[in-house]
Amino acid sequence: MSLSPIWVGRRANGSVGPLTLENAVLVPQWSGADTQLADRITTTDVYRGLLQLCLNSTMLRGTYGSGERLGWVVTSSTVTRERKGIAILTIKWEVGGPWADHRFLPLDDFRSESVELYPKAERNSGLAADDVATNPNHRISHQTVALAYSARDASYRAWSSSGIYSNQTLGALNNMDAWTSDPPSGSTWAEQKAWGLKLYRWLMRGHETYYEAGIKYSWIWYSFSFPTLSKGGIIEPFPIGGPMMGDASQSWLRLADVPEPAGVNGSVYKITSTWLGGPNGHWDWEVYPTSR
Repeated sequence: MSLSPIWVGRRANGSVGPLTLENAVLVPQWSGADTQLADRITTTDVYRGLLQLCLNSTMLRGTYGSGERLGWVVTSSTVTRERKGIAILTIKWEVGGPWADHRFLPLDDFRSESVELYPKAERNSGLAADDVATNPNHRISHQTVALAYSARDASYRAWSSSGIYSNQTLGALNNMDAWTSDPPSGSTWAEQKAWGLKLYRWLMRGHETYYEAGIKYSWIWYSFSFPTLSKGGIIEPFPIGGPMMGDASQSWLRLADVPEPAGVNGSVYKITSTWLGGPNGHWDWEVYPTSR
């Protein structure tokens, strides 16, 4: 007949004597109780005790810690069986959860890439004066833009069945410098004529948009609790994080923040905040608000 070993040691109440499942305790071990500071901060608790006690003391992945482990979350539990009903319990933790120390958040990161904006032809700098930055109205007017497009459309329809070409709108565009009404604020009719005819020529060649390089900049940051997110679609003076924080050399349109889990059970969130940068004045203040 096989005999089960009787283990003698310190009980849960502090006394010494035979151990049972009811009065036994787990004994912390030094070997294997490692801590690592890398992209995530991890640590390990190792205990030795009765096999069934080790099995009963396992913790599910994603369990938030308490007491000395408040601010930590379980990533795995392992029970390694030994002889005579003894086992090793290993619980691995990483920093996470709403009670975690924010000093241990993963480091921020960023991403930057060029984008092609392709604005409409009428937004080209060739249809504005050199001082347009300080005099925003010193450029092609809405009226002139409308005439140029109408002249282009009329030119497509202008040839009659007899082959006689007629385009009254283009004639009006050519005669703008002789107009006696007040010109658009900040410019003259002669300037409007020159810009209008230039836009008309571009449109007749199919140049309705043009290449303009911009920047798509993303700041990647982390939070131990689910943060307040931006819905985007707003103009901001500059990005608010990362190496381009405070860069006001361009016009910035903020896009919607994108959250995703970076730890078990929502213990850490990774948020990507993105801005589209274009030439100063590229984003229209009447189209995009500055807050939501």
